[in-house]
Amino acid sequence: MSKTNQLQLLHEKKFFEIVIDEVKDGRIKDREGNWYYDYVTTGYLGVDHLPELIDKGTEYSKKWGSIANWSRMEVDPVIYTQLEDSIKSWMGCSNVILGHTITISNFSVLPWLAKDGYLICDSIVHTVVWEACRLARDHGAQIKKFDHQNLDDLERVLSELPRDKNKIIAIDGVYSISTEMADIEKMVPLCEKYNAYIYVDDAHGLGVYGTGDGSAWGKKGNGIWNYYNVNKDRIFYVSNFGKAFGTTVAFLCYPDSFKNELKSNCLQYLFSAPPNPYAIGSTQAVMEWNEREGDQAREKLLGKVKYFVVGIRAAGVEVKNLNYHPVVFVNYGEFNNLLKGAEYLRQQGILGGYRAYPVVPHDACGIRFSITNDHTTEVLEHTIKSIANSF
Repeated sequence: MSKTNQLQLLHEKKFFEIVIDEVKDGRIKDREGNWYYDYVTTGYLGVDHLPELIDKGTEYSKKWGSIANWSRMEVDPVIYTQLEDSIKSWMGCSNVILGHTITISNFSVLPWLAKDGYLICDSIVHTVVWEACRLARDHGAQIKKFDHQNLDDLERVLSELPRDKNKIIAIDGVYSISTEMADIEKMVPLCEKYNAYIYVDDAHGLGVYGTGDGSAWGKKGNGIWNYYNVNKDRIFYVSNFGKAFGTTVAFLCYPDSFKNELKSNCLQYLFSAPPNPYAIGSTQAVMEWNEREGDQAREKLLGKVKYFVVGIRAAGVEVKNLNYHPVVFVNYGEFNNLLKGAEYLRQQGILGGYRAYPVVPHDACGIRFSITNDHTTEVLEHTIKSIANSF
């Protein structure tokens, strides 16, 4: 017998599709006039309303229009290659292709990358990667799984596959419930040993983790692969600016060995209009802001996350959080406990991201709190006390 879809129950009880008509200083207002402290957003660095993003986006729109209505394979406005060059420099890689979202990027390239080979998936890889792998299976690829974060099991799977076939290891850079970091540093030698490649979806790592320097998060915010400072010749790195950086552009970094082939086989590059000029302008602006002020903003954010996580744990509440990543998952366990806790928090003016089956196991329901630089110490303290009283 199939298990009850708890997300549907949350929807029926009006915990989802909350229509808001105003946002201000880390708060959102629904149509009934109720204001909530917003922990659903993943705008970690709090840059969504920076004037320079809006100004640069407007500048690009005035010059290029509301949409660049060409396939980039045919006509390629210079603003796209300029942004790709900026990303290459920041990422320390040779090849970048822009996209609309991580989801579309995955669907555009993974089926071709896998071809008639193999996709080796972490057992809890994000759904948007998993569904792209399923599409690749329709195109002839075979899917294998390895136990979550278990490199011994990964090597077992790799050792059983033909060396001369395409082998793509599909993982998350930062897993969005547990906040575990993929151990790319140890995966790269396995790729070299078994002639495989890593495909990493780093939606939650970009803007937080960056070039490793011994500090908690590193510097520059240029993603999990730079945090580990690994050989990039075996890595496809996909992420977007839509979380920490407050814009709507995705991108894929890929190795030189695919330089002459990937663009001509990437569906969105061939057939879709690229991201609109406003998004390109705001992304260029946020990269310039990140170079000037990003590390200071991350240091400020890290302090807020530490305050929140330490405070919740001191109150005796179980949370999932590693390395003080801005995503903090409060475990309510059974579904009825989640309902009770969610209703209490709404009464306290607090809105988080509800997680229930099938996103998490039936008995591991919880609320995901995304900490941002818009949250003040007073708001965090109020939230900590409210969470402690919600059980």
